[in-house]
Amino acid sequence: MGKLARAIASIVENPIEPKLSPLMKDFFLTLKPYINKEPLKTLVADIDKNGALIARYCYNDPVLFPYVTTTFAPTVIEGGSAMNNILPQNMRAVINTRIAPTETVEDVRAHVEGLIDGTSVAVRFIKADPPSACADTACRGYDMLKSAMARYYKGALFIPSLVTGASDARNYETVCNACFRCSPFMAPHQDVAGGVHGVNERISIRAYAQGIRVLTELIKSACCEG
Repeated sequence: MGKLARAIASIVENPIEPKLSPLMKDFFLTLKPYINKEPLKTLVADIDKNGALIARYCYNDPVLFPYVTTTFAPTVIEGGSAMNNILPQNMRAVINTRIAPTETVEDVRAHVEGLIDGTSVAVRFIKADPPSACADTACRGYDMLKSAMARYYKGALFIPSLVTGASDARNYETVCNACFRCSPFMAPHQDVAGGVHGVNERISIRAYAQGIRVLTELIKSACCEG
């Protein structure tokens, strides 16, 4: 159990080196006029030159961390002994991984195996999906999405970004290169912070109704386009 615990800790405490993907460069390019906090304000003045430093800044921020590196989250430990004085013979742990667009499945395997090399812990993938493709924003679909959102959210700023949670959109990537992970249900911050995937998960009636309006507008604009 101690060996497995040390292996888990080693993986969690030694993430893959951060990188600024092309999508995140667009993210900071869009936000550049609105960033006033140093040192980020100075760094984004030349995103190409300071990409590594921006990635390192994000790496040390709990909110921005998952946007620049692969994440590792232990979710399961099994195999403990039923008796307090008996050592367990076989144990396993599951670590959920969200692979960054700058990495591959093979990169993640090599990184993890390097961290636990020389131990009695072995690694295998239960399921290994490559990172989802980044959607192309230079297309008609993105323009229609922005138009539908802007109609009901006046003054909204559209920022290319990563969605850190898994979605079903990846299943459509074989037929479309513009799968946008965008939710029109704009819940207040306090609802998002305390209610998403938690106890009493909810959004306001206003956010729900406004999201339906956006989706209706998007469907109408897509279907009516000549």
